[in-house]
Amino acid sequence: AFLKIPVMETAEISYMMHVFVLKRGDAWAAPSGAPESWETMENYAGSAAMFGGKGASCINCLDRQPFNVLVEVQDALRKLGLQRTEAAVKALCVDDRGQIMPV
Repeated sequence: AFLKIPVMETAEISYMMHVFVLKRGDAWAAPSGAPESWETMENYAGSAAMFGGKGASCINCLDRQPFNVLVEVQDALRKLGLQRTEAAVKALCVDDRGQIMPV
């Protein structure tokens, strides 16, 4: 889970978060190719969307409390034969302009 994400600090940019699971201690590099191709990777666990808000003109955005984003990784752990204590989680975000960045 990614906890307490503040809407107003996202600078009006929305993101798609992609989550990967790997064995703790294993080397990891961000995958190449388009984000649409990542879903076929063995260690891909899932994705979640984060709405970036509309800025100070949005009353709901101003009033909204920080929110949590949850991506279930149990299926990926099972597929990789890992217990949660043996795993590491990596995430990449793709913003609404297509820029990719690590979390």
